[in-house]
Amino acid sequence: MSKSIQFHVKAGGRLYVNGAVLKVDRKVAVEFLNDVTFLLDNHIMQADQANTPLKQVYYVIQFLMMERANTSEQRVSLLSTLSKMIDTAEVRVLREGLIKVRTLFIDEEYFQALKMLRVLFEHEVVEVDDRDETNRYQECSATSAPIMRAAPGE
Repeated sequence: MSKSIQFHVKAGGRLYVNGAVLKVDRKVAVEFLNDVTFLLDNHIMQADQANTPLKQVYYVIQFLMMERANTSEQRVSLLSTLSKMIDTAEVRVLREGLIKVRTLFIDEEYFQALKMLRVLFEHEVVEVDDRDETNRYQECSATSAPIMRAAPGE
């Protein structure tokens, strides 16, 4: 038996539990006494918000959690994407974070993977190169060092 988890949901808030959507009409305290897959309303990313590579990975993991559509094909595809992102990451914090996300995903620790991705969002900035319409990813820093580039031929 795992340790229980307790939190509060605001009035009108939604909670996604094992693929089901619950909406509460008043503030409630919730305690899960066993292992459960859940997301709170403020953890949910809408499709139009998935506008960077890291946010797209977040969205896919979230979808797999909520829809319980965890097929081996989808897992393999996401693992391949994560491996490509790790291979092209030039900034250590992103590379190490993506490695952790991949490990958490393999271990089916989806909530922790999403949590790690939210931390990594602040290190990702997308700059569009108008000349060749490719994206360059840069770390938010004074040096603006590139962190990821598309692999050759992609």
